[in-house]
Amino acid sequence: MTATAEEMPPPDAIRRRDVFGAEITKITTLPGTVIMMIIGAVANLALAAVDVSGVRFSTGATPSRLSTFGMVMLAPVYAFLVMPVTAAASEHRDGQLRLSLVAVPGRRVLAAGAWLAMMSTAVVGAVVALAPARLIVALVDQTGATAFAIDLGRWV
Repeated sequence: MTATAEEMPPPDAIRRRDVFGAEITKITTLPGTVIMMIIGAVANLALAAVDVSGVRFSTGATPSRLSTFGMVMLAPVYAFLVMPVTAAASEHRDGQLRLSLVAVPGRRVLAAGAWLAMMSTAVVGAVVALAPARLIVALVDQTGATAFAIDLGRWV
Protein backbone atom coordinates (compact mmCIF):
# COMPACT_ATOMS: atom_id res chain seq x y z
CA MET A 1 0.00 0.00 0.00
CA THR A 2 1.41 3.35 -0.98
CA ALA A 3 0.74 6.61 0.78
CA THR A 4 -0.99 9.33 -1.16
CA ALA A 5 -0.27 13.02 -0.87
CA GLU A 6 -3.29 13.46 1.41
CA GLU A 7 -1.98 10.83 3.87
CA MET A 8 1.55 12.25 4.16
CA PRO A 9 2.06 14.78 6.95
CA PRO A 10 3.24 18.20 5.88
CA PRO A 11 6.98 18.90 6.43
CA ASP A 12 6.10 21.25 9.31
CA ALA A 13 4.47 18.36 11.20
CA ILE A 14 7.86 16.85 12.05
CA ARG A 15 8.88 18.17 15.43
CA ARG A 16 12.40 19.48 15.86
CA ARG A 17 12.77 17.75 19.21
CA ASP A 18 12.03 14.40 17.54
CA VAL A 19 14.76 15.04 14.97
CA PHE A 20 17.15 16.04 17.76
CA GLY A 21 16.24 12.93 19.77
CA ALA A 22 16.74 10.67 16.77
CA GLU A 23 20.15 12.19 16.04
CA ILE A 24 21.22 11.90 19.69
CA THR A 25 20.19 8.25 19.68
CA LYS A 26 22.07 7.66 16.44
CA ILE A 27 25.27 9.25 17.78
CA THR A 28 25.24 7.74 21.27
CA THR A 29 24.57 4.20 20.08
CA LEU A 30 27.62 4.15 17.83
CA PRO A 31 30.41 2.02 19.33
CA GLY A 32 32.97 4.62 18.23
CA THR A 33 31.40 7.29 20.43
CA VAL A 34 31.72 5.15 23.56
CA ILE A 35 35.26 4.11 22.64
CA MET A 36 36.33 7.73 22.11
CA MET A 37 34.85 8.76 25.47
CA ILE A 38 36.73 5.94 27.23
CA ILE A 39 39.99 6.78 25.44
CA GLY A 40 39.59 10.46 26.27
CA ALA A 41 38.86 9.81 29.94
CA VAL A 42 41.71 7.32 30.42
CA ALA A 43 44.25 9.51 28.62
CA ASN A 44 43.17 12.56 30.59
CA LEU A 45 43.42 10.65 33.87
CA ALA A 46 46.95 9.53 32.92
CA LEU A 47 47.95 13.12 32.16
CA ALA A 48 46.45 14.27 35.47
CA ALA A 49 48.41 11.59 37.32
CA VAL A 50 51.63 12.82 35.70
CA ASP A 51 50.66 16.40 36.57
CA VAL A 52 50.03 15.75 40.26
CA SER A 53 53.01 13.41 40.67
CA GLY A 54 55.36 16.35 40.92
CA VAL A 55 57.16 15.79 37.63
CA ARG A 56 58.40 19.10 36.27
CA PHE A 57 59.11 19.89 32.64
CA SER A 58 61.71 22.44 31.68
CA THR A 59 60.73 24.76 28.88
CA GLY A 60 63.14 27.52 29.58
CA ALA A 61 64.24 29.20 32.76
CA THR A 62 61.85 27.55 35.21
CA PRO A 63 60.46 24.01 35.34
CA SER A 64 56.68 23.83 35.05
CA ARG A 65 53.90 21.38 35.81
CA LEU A 66 52.21 19.58 32.95
CA SER A 67 48.93 21.42 33.57
CA THR A 68 50.53 24.69 32.48
CA PHE A 69 50.74 23.30 28.96
CA GLY A 70 47.11 23.57 27.89
CA MET A 71 47.52 21.92 24.51
CA VAL A 72 49.07 18.81 26.05
CA MET A 73 46.32 18.49 28.64
CA LEU A 74 43.66 18.96 25.96
CA ALA A 75 45.16 16.27 23.70
CA PRO A 76 42.65 13.57 24.79
CA VAL A 77 39.78 15.86 23.86
CA TYR A 78 41.01 15.79 20.28
CA ALA A 79 39.61 12.27 20.16
CA PHE A 80 36.20 13.92 20.03
CA LEU A 81 37.04 15.26 16.58
CA VAL A 82 36.60 11.69 15.41
CA MET A 83 32.97 11.55 16.61
CA PRO A 84 31.40 13.62 13.79
CA VAL A 85 33.41 11.73 11.18
CA THR A 86 32.35 8.38 12.65
CA ALA A 87 28.70 9.44 12.82
CA ALA A 88 28.64 10.73 9.24
CA ALA A 89 30.56 7.76 7.86
CA SER A 90 28.34 5.20 9.55
CA GLU A 91 25.23 7.01 8.36
CA HIS A 92 26.43 6.85 4.76
CA ARG A 93 27.86 3.32 5.01
CA ASP A 94 24.80 1.75 6.62
CA GLY A 95 22.25 3.56 4.46
CA GLN A 96 20.72 5.47 7.37
CA LEU A 97 21.05 8.70 5.43
CA ARG A 98 18.34 7.64 2.97
CA LEU A 99 15.99 6.88 5.84
CA SER A 100 16.77 10.18 7.54
CA LEU A 101 16.14 12.13 4.35
CA VAL A 102 12.85 10.33 3.74
CA ALA A 103 11.70 10.73 7.35
CA VAL A 104 12.62 14.42 7.55
CA PRO A 105 11.75 16.17 4.29
CA GLY A 106 12.98 19.53 5.62
CA ARG A 107 16.75 19.44 5.06
CA ARG A 108 17.36 22.46 7.26
CA VAL A 109 15.55 20.81 10.16
CA LEU A 110 17.59 17.64 9.69
CA ALA A 111 20.89 19.54 9.44
CA ALA A 112 20.06 21.69 12.48
CA GLY A 113 19.06 18.63 14.51
CA ALA A 114 22.23 16.78 13.55
CA TRP A 115 24.43 19.77 14.36
CA LEU A 116 22.74 20.38 17.71
CA ALA A 117 22.97 16.70 18.61
CA MET A 118 26.66 16.57 17.72
CA MET A 119 27.47 19.69 19.74
CA SER A 120 25.48 18.43 22.72
CA THR A 121 27.21 15.06 22.59
CA ALA A 122 30.63 16.67 22.26
CA VAL A 123 30.08 18.97 25.27
CA VAL A 124 28.78 16.15 27.46
CA GLY A 125 31.62 13.90 26.31
CA ALA A 126 34.20 16.58 27.05
CA VAL A 127 32.84 17.05 30.57
CA VAL A 128 32.86 13.28 31.15
CA ALA A 129 36.43 13.00 29.88
CA LEU A 130 37.79 16.10 31.63
CA ALA A 131 35.99 16.19 34.98
CA PRO A 132 37.78 13.28 36.71
CA ALA A 133 41.24 14.57 35.78
CA ARG A 134 40.44 18.15 36.71
CA LEU A 135 39.00 16.89 40.02
CA ILE A 136 42.28 15.09 40.80
CA VAL A 137 44.25 18.27 40.07
CA ALA A 138 41.84 20.33 42.20
CA LEU A 139 42.12 17.92 45.14
CA VAL A 140 45.92 17.94 45.03
CA ASP A 141 46.00 21.74 44.72
CA GLN A 142 43.40 21.95 47.54
CA THR A 143 41.12 24.33 45.69
CA GLY A 144 37.44 24.64 46.50
CA ALA A 145 34.39 23.51 44.56
CA THR A 146 33.95 26.93 42.96
CA ALA A 147 37.53 26.97 41.69
CA PHE A 148 37.05 23.41 40.38
CA ALA A 149 33.87 24.40 38.50
CA ILE A 150 35.58 27.45 37.00
CA ASP A 151 38.61 25.36 36.01
CA LEU A 152 36.40 22.68 34.41
CA GLY A 153 34.42 25.33 32.55
CA ARG A 154 37.66 26.84 31.26
CA TRP A 155 38.83 23.47 29.95
CA VAL A 156 35.52 22.54 28.36
